Amino acid sequence: MLLVRVLTRTTAFLFVLLLFAAAPSKAAEQDAGGVAYSVDIRGEPSGDVTELIKRASQLLALRNRPPPSLAALGRRIHDDEDRVRAILESEGYYDADVTSRIEEGEEPKAGAREQVAVIVSIVAGPRYVLRRLLLDIGARSGDTSLPVLRGKSYLKPAEGLAGRPARAAVIIAAEDAALAALRVGGFAFARRGDRDVEVDREAHAIDVTLPVKLGPDVVFGDVHVLGDTDVNSSYVTNLVSWKPGARYDATRLETLRTTLVTAGIYASVLVEPAGSEDMPNGAPLDINVTVQDALHRTFAAGAKYARDKGAGASLLWEHRNILGGGEKLSVTLDGTQIDQTALMTFSKPGFWAPTQTLKLAIDLHHQDTDAYREWGAINTAALERRLNDFWVVSGGVSLDLAKIEDAGVKRRSYLAGLPVTATWTTTDPLTPLDPTRGWRVSAAVTPYGGSFDGTVFFLKSEAQASVYMPVDGVRTVFAARLKAGSIVGAETGNIPANRRFYGGGGGSIRGYAYQLVSPLAADNSPTGGRSLLEGSLEARYRITNTIGIVPFFDAGMASASSIPGVDGALRAAAGLGLRYYTPVGPLRVDVAMPLNRRPGVDKGFQFYISFGQAF
Repeated sequence: MLLVRVLTRTTAFLFVLLLFAAAPSKAAEQDAGGVAYSVDIRGEPSGDVTELIKRASQLLALRNRPPPSLAALGRRIHDDEDRVRAILESEGYYDADVTSRIEEGEEPKAGAREQVAVIVSIVAGPRYVLRRLLLDIGARSGDTSLPVLRGKSYLKPAEGLAGRPARAAVIIAAEDAALAALRVGGFAFARRGDRDVEVDREAHAIDVTLPVKLGPDVVFGDVHVLGDTDVNSSYVTNLVSWKPGARYDATRLETLRTTLVTAGIYASVLVEPAGSEDMPNGAPLDINVTVQDALHRTFAAGAKYARDKGAGASLLWEHRNILGGGEKLSVTLDGTQIDQTALMTFSKPGFWAPTQTLKLAIDLHHQDTDAYREWGAINTAALERRLNDFWVVSGGVSLDLAKIEDAGVKRRSYLAGLPVTATWTTTDPLTPLDPTRGWRVSAAVTPYGGSFDGTVFFLKSEAQASVYMPVDGVRTVFAARLKAGSIVGAETGNIPANRRFYGGGGGSIRGYAYQLVSPLAADNSPTGGRSLLEGSLEARYRITNTIGIVPFFDAGMASASSIPGVDGALRAAAGLGLRYYTPVGPLRVDVAMPLNRRPGVDKGFQFYISFGQAF
């Protein structure tokens, strides 16, 4: 078969050369600009395969750079044929035939240079399917004492592939996943050999066998922190999620690396095994964590605009190693025309336990909205604990002091709270401002007690879930959000206005002004409610690598009842957003219109400019 392919390609190339010899007039007509040509690809498979061929074709890519002669064009054609055959074979077309010829071009327009036409003809033939994908792990395959082999978890990535098109990318991905499963199960040095592919041309199917060298079955040893750093090594070791003697799991190394990168303390992080494949079975495998410090101080500034809140700006100063152990101190000034905040936070990792962080915050703020006017301060102290790669819980205490003017009445609020929160996150922590896959789920429950025109006690609960589903890689991402909240234990008038629920605004129900999706007073000012229900749908489509559009739909309501959605009117809005993607996140511009506008209350549209996705 190889001999047949070689003879076929040689014959095709000689045929092209004969065409050149038969067209001396064209060679004589060449000028210093080279041989201009057009390209017509005929018979190529449809869909993604066609796009692959067009992207790989040098004939197409170099059309504006004509070759100096017909012979040079022939070489370009010959190279392109090899590329097309390789692409077709990688997509499962093992019997594809690719031929090319040069014809006289169309009559050139006045003033245009005459050109030739390159006709590329493709006969794809039948598309082969994958019949079997086997991992040959040699003599160790019969060792049932190894859990990963007994459970055959390394075979799971190949399940369901039988009968599917024999695409090289799918096969390689399944092999990579199988090797990854072995490395999760203790075989730190598992590696592939040379792949053996058997082609059954009668059945139009292939069988793939991948030899795998397992290497030793090892357990975790000690962790060593190396590199030029001013951060205490305990900061890294406190983040290690395994214990010495536990079965080796490569995913834990990647989790540690990601955690260290997202902390912003190090400029570079390398986490790798310190042993070799010559280790005996059951040996402890040490892990080297090589780091290099980043600049620990940051100053940042930003700007935003919304039609309901006006222009806004923010300033941030942060020190990420202020006491030498990865402690973070940040000061943020953020304000718009109707609200201003000064926030100082401090966090100390490894507080009382390796996976526990102490968090302190002082929040001074002022708001002057249609709902209320407030001068307030919130002081919080909490312990945050990471349970695993996905779950984080925290609990603490808060002291909320405020002077509030609500419906023309000035009152003081003194509340103590016991906030408890839990979050479950599967999104990529390296892209917090632009998630493209996974889930974010959070819940918070805070019992409040204190003084507000007398003694008051109530319980405030909130929960929110967001999901991100990519299509065609990450060019299109469907995103959805659902939020609900409830306050029980007190009537609306006995709850401070700054603790009630409101809807509307850029981070809530776009298309309606800030806090205006709420029960309204006689003068149409929002009074707030005891429950909240919100939802959003977005289709985030990237036109180019830097430009995207986002059609979206938001809906929700704040109700006087403590049960979300029981009373009140659901407000809905639709809009279109523009995204400019930067290395650190997208710049967001959204325009939204209310779909059930209230005359005299809602404007015809709202406009928002800020940084990061809406959720």
